[in-house]
Parts: sequence; C-alpha cells; structure tokens
Amino acid sequence: SYGQGNRFAMGVVTSFDTYLSQSRPNPTLLRTDYFSSVGYGIDLSYKRGLWLFNARFLTSKRKYDQLYDIRVVNPDDIVITTKARNTGRYYSIPLTVSYQLNRSHKLQVFGGVGIVTEWVGRQIRVETYKALGGPTSVPSYETEPNALVGGSLQVVLRYHLTNRFLLQLEPALRYFPQDQSTFYGKPGATANVLLSVGYKL
Repeated sequence: SYGQGNRFAMGVVTSFDTYLSQSRPNPTLLRTDYFSSVGYGIDLSYKRGLWLFNARFLTSKRKYDQLYDIRVVNPDDIVITTKARNTGRYYSIPLTVSYQLNRSHKLQVFGGVGIVTEWVGRQIRVETYKALGGPTSVPSYETEPNALVGGSLQVVLRYHLTNRFLLQLEPALRYFPQDQSTFYGKPGATANVLLSVGYKL
C-alpha cells in the first residue's frame, strides 16, 4: 500500500507566513504592520511506524512597516509622525516530529511539535522612509543579524499520490521569545501553512 513501511522522502516546499503578534512599542514606536510572506525551500522526511520526522530549510523575504513619532527640537520643537518600510531575507530550519492519528495508508493525519531556528542572513534594512505627508527618502542604517529559536505545533495531512510521490499540507503555529524585527523584546507568534511535494526514496 502507498503509505506503508518506513520510508525516506525528499522534495520541495512552499510556506505562507503571517504574524499574529505585534512588536513591543518603545517610547516613539506607535505600531508595526507586518505583511504576509511566501517562502520556499527543501523538505526531508522520514516515516517510521506511526511517527513522522521532518527537517526543512526555508527562505523568504519579509517586509513590515513601522510607524513612530520623532521629536524635532530645533527650531520648532514639533513631533513628526514617520513611517519606515523594512525588508529582510529570513532563513528558517523547522525540525518537527508528528504522530499519526488515523490508520489510513492513503490519506494520513498527524499531530506534532517542533523546534524552529530562524535568523536573518543579512541585516534588516530600511527600504523607504517618509514623514507622513512628506517626501519618501532612503535612510542609511541597518540592524545587526540576529538568530532566534522557537517552538511549533502542527497538524500534517499527508496524501500519497502514487507509490513514489506524496503531497503534504501542514498548518502550524510558531512561537518565538522575541520578534524578528528592528525592535526586539516582545514574544512573536506566526501562523504558517506549508505545502510540499515529495519523492519517496
């Protein structure tokens, strides 16, 4: 049968990521607006009995806007509301283990947990910067690279197309001790949906 036996599989994966929490405001930061992002990468898996082990390498380009106030002391002592659009190339390695909840060989359902390592390979840079109502400019500062380790909960739907090919859909929730942006400090959560096509070795 398609889903029986202990099998390795490898393939390609696409991820859709959405932030569920906001960064902690500092005295001038009003809010951070995150954009959903699309990532891609490779997926390695091994199924042994009712257990499924996955290791992935993913990359995505993420953007977010930060709205904050800047006080200009000289000459007018006024507060200017500004918006900066930030971009960064993110890399993540989710390692997950899941347990099969049904006994089907064609369509298998799993529930599990995982550890996610995520970092910015290059600095997060400010793409555009503007005072609201004013012209757009490009500032000159960047943040330092940063790495985080978080946890995940996931449900896996695995459909065996043939004896060799499978399709896997994985909704997941991830939690990090702090958010990956230019302002750190608040725990960050993301909702992720991963879709992969695998070839059984």
